[in-house]
Amino acid sequence: MKRNKCFVILSVFLLISILFTWYTLTRASFYREVYTGMGIRMKSSAGVKEADLLKALEQEEKENPGQVPSVTAWLTKGAKLENTFLNRKVKVMAVVTAGDMRHTVPSSLIEGNYVYREDYKGCIIDSKTAYSLFGSLRVIGNQLSYNNKSYYIRGVVKASVPLVIIQGFQQSQAYPNLEFHYKNNAMAEASASAFLLKYGLTGSYTGIDESFYGRALSSFLVLPIWLLYAFISFFSFRLFIRSRRELKPVSFLGLAGIFLLTVLGFGCLLFQYGGSPFYLPEKIIPTKWSDFDYWVGLWKTIKQKISDMDYLTPNPRDIILKKGLSNLWLHCGLLVLLYLHLLNALNSCLKDMKGCR
Repeated sequence: MKRNKCFVILSVFLLISILFTWYTLTRASFYREVYTGMGIRMKSSAGVKEADLLKALEQEEKENPGQVPSVTAWLTKGAKLENTFLNRKVKVMAVVTAGDMRHTVPSSLIEGNYVYREDYKGCIIDSKTAYSLFGSLRVIGNQLSYNNKSYYIRGVVKASVPLVIIQGFQQSQAYPNLEFHYKNNAMAEASASAFLLKYGLTGSYTGIDESFYGRALSSFLVLPIWLLYAFISFFSFRLFIRSRRELKPVSFLGLAGIFLLTVLGFGCLLFQYGGSPFYLPEKIIPTKWSDFDYWVGLWKTIKQKISDMDYLTPNPRDIILKKGLSNLWLHCGLLVLLYLHLLNALNSCLKDMKGCR
């Protein structure tokens, strides 16, 4: 009876651990893939005009060929969409973009494709909006009305908020949000600041080093998983070595090969889906390792910049990132506690099995 209870507890902890681990790997992959550049935020009343931005990029290409960043300008505002054929209306968030739509509100494509830069008649909607307006996800090619204009639906995405994404068609439109992507995003913060200053595109702004925060979040989230993987691998290796006397040399070598391939296979899968737990960006490396005040100052600067995000005009991209940073330690703590309980339950079951023998 006691043995059955032990295995039930172990099974419950194992199931919860697998589900929570999979969720953690999914979130780590999300932050690592979505937040890959440098975000610039200005007041909603200010912003950079697309015409000025394009002019600056053209000049930069002349002066530094091949080193021009990919820049996406965007803004958000309330909108009302209408399906005139079915007489259905829905209120959503409109994301007006000048550039790559994937770098605006975090979303994952379900059907179709994103709208390219010169497509001013196409739009992207989320799955909830698709169901509200058409009652289906198969809406590619259908029309909807927004701001007295008709748009063809090019794609459907999964997003945290109901939305429609379109390409802006007025170069005089001012955008309060910019996303910079460089070939070397480790230096994106300094490069973007220098670019804005050089061409006088904006005065006051708040910079968000998304690449740094995204990689840091991803690394910290998967760290407990890597530690569990290392512990189980080491523990299994010890058990395997202890049993070598009971095996013939040929059998031992064969099983050793299988064991090694299994451990390496799980490690490769973990690296593929979760990434590396080690992240050492250039910005945290001082010129001298004895300069401990550098890290103190850097930590204060990072805390201040995260705090500054509370005063920005709310948008889904920044809200999701701030939520991830706020819940990081809680998430990692829960994962560690869950793994400790799992190992404790496993240890109890092993002792119970030895007792029965």
